[in-house]
This record gives sequence, structure tokens and C-alpha cells, in this order.
Amino acid sequence: MNRYHRFCKLMIFFALGSFSSCKQQPGADADTLARIGTRVIAKEDFIKRYQDFRRRTGGGVPDHGEARRQVLQNYVEEELLITAAGQRGYAEDAAGRHEHERIAVQELLNAYNREMIASAVRVREDELKELYVRLHTKVKARHLYAPTQSQADSLYAALQHGASFETLAAATFKDPVLRNSGGALGYFTVDEMDPSFEDAAFRLKIGEISRPVRTVDGYSIIRVDDRVTQPLLTETDYAKHRDNLRSYWKMRKTQVATQAFVDSMRQALQVSFNEPVVAALFAHLRHETRPEVFVETQGGAAADSLDNQTLVASKLGVWDVAHFRAQARFTSTKQQDWIRTPEHVRDFIAGLVVRAFILDQARSAGLDQEPGYREQVAEKFDTYLLERMENALHDEMRIPEDTLRAYFNANSQRFAVPPQVQLREIVLSDKKLAGQLARQLQGGASFSDLARKYSERRRSAAHGGDLGFLTPQDLGRWSDMAFALHPGERKGPVQMDSMFVLLECVAKKPSQPRDFDAARAGVAEAIHQMKWPEARQAFVNQMRQSVPVAMFTDRLNTVRLN
Repeated sequence: MNRYHRFCKLMIFFALGSFSSCKQQPGADADTLARIGTRVIAKEDFIKRYQDFRRRTGGGVPDHGEARRQVLQNYVEEELLITAAGQRGYAEDAAGRHEHERIAVQELLNAYNREMIASAVRVREDELKELYVRLHTKVKARHLYAPTQSQADSLYAALQHGASFETLAAATFKDPVLRNSGGALGYFTVDEMDPSFEDAAFRLKIGEISRPVRTVDGYSIIRVDDRVTQPLLTETDYAKHRDNLRSYWKMRKTQVATQAFVDSMRQALQVSFNEPVVAALFAHLRHETRPEVFVETQGGAAADSLDNQTLVASKLGVWDVAHFRAQARFTSTKQQDWIRTPEHVRDFIAGLVVRAFILDQARSAGLDQEPGYREQVAEKFDTYLLERMENALHDEMRIPEDTLRAYFNANSQRFAVPPQVQLREIVLSDKKLAGQLARQLQGGASFSDLARKYSERRRSAAHGGDLGFLTPQDLGRWSDMAFALHPGERKGPVQMDSMFVLLECVAKKPSQPRDFDAARAGVAEAIHQMKWPEARQAFVNQMRQSVPVAMFTDRLNTVRLN
């Protein structure tokens, strides 16, 4: 199973990260650290930026005047680039208006989530202690997958009547590894599976089979085959990590509460579908290479022909396909990519209905009038303008052809195809077991078979431990060891961090030179990266000629961080 994307089917999710924009107001009072045209950087804005800078550097940079001046200088330069984006019309063109509206919608959903859902979430001490144990536990499980509830119920009934996982996996999985292994997933721990799948697996006893569990991808029936918990867990170590555990579990519980809220609202709003039109939409989607065909202005003739057809009814009223597509215009490509079954289509549509209800409720509660909401929208939109301006400047850089060729001729080895080695791996947390497997390999056992059966790194285990071809850059500090192996040669167990790894060299490829035409894109990117800071600074300096900038650096020593 792929690592989960919890909110693909919810139209609500948390926007990550923030950007401290300066306020659009004149003034040079004691709290003003800089003015850029009509924009002001106040002490409170700087404090957010400076504290974020110190967090990102791990607190390794001492708090002194020069560090503060440099952060303020970078802040001013970003404000100049945002001003340039405004001058170019990026805030007012079609792309800018769409992004501003998308941000406004998303931040209103976030505000509602914080006020009405997250605020009610409580984390108990016993939950944190259970999470601590889970983080030090690996569960070995297998599963059967079904895209719909009815198919999952049929598989569960077959198990209850004596069918084996192996037989049902062979009949249901397209993936040959899952088909031939009886749905074996290997070992996993916290945050490596869909949360619902993970929670069910951790609660099962060894040998116990779950009822169908709904995940973001469909339904799974789970059987736990083994469970390994690290011994000697201490109260001291728990206390050391308690705050991080609380933050993580608060986030997870909020996700679960959000899911439950959306599900309950779907019922309360009495969402029902015109099934033939849902089927037609899904059929149209399956024949398109771009899933965003749902979205307004991108539907094409086939989708347009459905526009006047009733799609969904609820207490909010009746939506035709055209209205649905208009509502879907702010959903992401990732959310649209998730749609792979008719049930996913229904979940997607229902999510939009619930989202429309939440937005109405949020506006009725005046959340869109709160200063904090407006500041968040402004900050996120400033981030968009800054990124768009920097991308535009990067795209506008022009490198003469003779410069590209000269750089390539002087650095041709840098652009050669690097040497590669194809490896297989068996990754274990048990040193004794690693030694036993090494002896089995010496006795002629199949490396691939042992990897599938024992390796705890599930992604490679599913392919017999095969990692494919890797470059020295891929392997980092293990590069010399790996490239010293010859095809057919094995190494290990080697301790890598806390794990014990057995390696097998399958094949090697030597470095191969590239000609200029093959390397041209890489050469251009390398020169762009080298020249980018200079080009960016030159543009910022040019902006300073037309936009008045005042920095009050003497006030930085009055800024209190706590």
C-alpha cells in the first residue's frame, strides 16, 4: 500500500507552512523596522520571521545584531520582489485571481476546522503512552484489497467459510508480488500506512483477521502475522519525547475528527446521486489522460454534454454537472488523481457538497471577517506572488550558447552518466536473524526469496529486495562499499544506523560520457543555479531605484523575542 494521503477525498485539509507578510499601511513609529513603498515590516512580523529562521537552522546561529540585520535585509528583498509581482499584474491577472480565491477558500476551511473541530480534540496521557509503544513496535501483516464495500464483504465472507488469504490474494491482486505472497506487506510501524489500516492492524492479535477496514484507497481485510516491540522502553525516554508525541497525536486525532465530521455531515445533508450521470462522469474520466476534466473550463465536449444533467441532490439543493465542475475548480491535481472508482467519484462529489456547507457556516459565523483570517490570506497570497516572481525571473535568464558550450567543455566529466550499481537488500532490526540469513545465503538460499520473506523495508521486499540501479550520489557514505562489490558478490550483515543490512550486487554500469546536445539541459540548469543569486540581486537592486526603501536597523536591538 502507498503511504496515505488522508485528505484526498476530503475537501478540507490543513495548509502547511506560513509566510509573514508585512502590512500594507504607512507609518514609521517605534514598531516599524522597514518600509518598502507602502508596505511596512513591523516588529511582530520580524519576530515571526526571525524565530522561524532560528528554528530552521536548529538554533545554531547565535542571536546577535548581524544575524538580525541579515534576516531583515532578506525580508526587505522579498518585499521588493512581491512589489514587482504586483507591478507586473500578477495579483490581478486570471492566474492571480484564481489563486487568491483558492487561498481564501482554503483558509476559511482551515479557520472553521480550528474553531469547530480541532478545538474540541483532547489528547489523553494513556493515548500518548500507547503511541510511544507503537512507535517502538513493528507489525507484520497481510491484507486483501477491494475497491468497494460489497466486494470487501464478499472476501470477508469467503474467509469466514474457510478460504485462505493465499487463494483469495491469487484471485484478486494484479500485483504479482502481492498475488503470489498472499497479500504479504512485511513489517511496518506508525505513519507508514493509511491511519485506519494502521490502527486496525495494531489492535489485532497475532493470527486475528479484521473486518473490512475502509482506507483512502478502498477497503482492506487485515491479518497480523507477527508483532515485535523493542524491549526496555523507559519512562525517561517517554518523558523526553512526550511533547512531540502530543503534537503528532493531536494532528492525527484532528484528522480523524475531521473525517468523522465530514462523514456525519454527508448523512445530515442527505446527499444522493444521479447514478447514471455519476457513471457517465467516471467513464469520461477513464478515457481522459488528465483527471482535471471535471474542472470548469477544462471539460471538453464529452464533459460539456453532461453539464445540464442533474448530478447530486442534498439539503443545499440540486447541483447539475456544470455547478459541480465550478465547485471543483479549487481542488488539487492530487485529489483528482485519487479518483479511480465510481465510489471515489461519489466521495469526491459529496466532499464538495460538505465543503459548500462548511463555507456557508463559516461565513455565517463571521470567520471571514476575523483579522487573523485576513492576515493568513494575505500571507499565503504574498508567498504565491514571491514564488511566481522568482520563477519568472529564473525563466527570463538567458545564457548565451557559447557560454553553455564553454562551461560544458571545461566540466564535461561533471555531465557524464555516473557509474551505477544494481543492488538487492535485506533489512532487519534483529542482528541474530541477520547472521542466520547470511549463513543461509552462503548455503545457496535465494536472496530474493529471503528478502520477500524477512526484509523489514517493505517497498524493496516486495520486489525481492531489488533497489534498481543506484548512483554514488544515491548511496551517499555507503557508495564506496557498494561499488567495491562485483556482480554476484554479497556483503553483510552491515550495520546501517539501527538496522542490519545484507546486500547483493546484481550488475554494474560504468560511467559514460555525454555529448553537449545530450547534456545541454543539465548544463543550462547548472549555470542558472550559479548565476541565480547574482541575477536575483541585480533585479532587487533595480527595484530599489524605483521603490523607496527605509530600514531602521537601529531598532533591531530593541526587539524582544520572548
